[in-house]
Amino acid sequence: MNTFELGQDERIVAIFRKHPFYIWISIAKYILIAVLPALASAFVGDMLGGYSEYAFVLYLVFLIILWIAFFIEYTDFMLDTWVLTNERLIDVEQLALFSRRISTLSLDRIQDITIQELGFIDSMLGIGTVFIQTAGSEKEFKILGMRNPSFVKDTIMEAYQVSKDRVFEKIADLR
Repeated sequence: MNTFELGQDERIVAIFRKHPFYIWISIAKYILIAVLPALASAFVGDMLGGYSEYAFVLYLVFLIILWIAFFIEYTDFMLDTWVLTNERLIDVEQLALFSRRISTLSLDRIQDITIQELGFIDSMLGIGTVFIQTAGSEKEFKILGMRNPSFVKDTIMEAYQVSKDRVFEKIADLR
């Protein structure tokens, strides 16, 4: 998973992932898609006096394609991570099976952190989005679908505060 290099004094504070609710929704979606043709063929097969072996083979091919699609979605879910170090926040976003984007945000550029939980399900399951306002050209850094967003916010703020205190200690040592 380490597709980025850590600095000499840099260490990982926390690793964040999307809430597992999203993969469970995906599993339910794929099960429903897999079962619907079987149910439809049962009704159509009765009307037509049965169905052929070709239809069964086509259904098996359909299931294999569905399995591959789920595997790609699961891989994307597992490889989307946010790594908080004592110096920066690293967003590793899997765009496609063999394509990813890595964005970094230095902790000293953080100006404000806001969390947002929209809707009943998000509130009940503790799912939310963390918005990080920055001082750089990138106005906002988003962490979508996060489990326990208030914990994520507090952890980032704590790492930011420790980073800021460390800079002030270095400045005091120079005097």
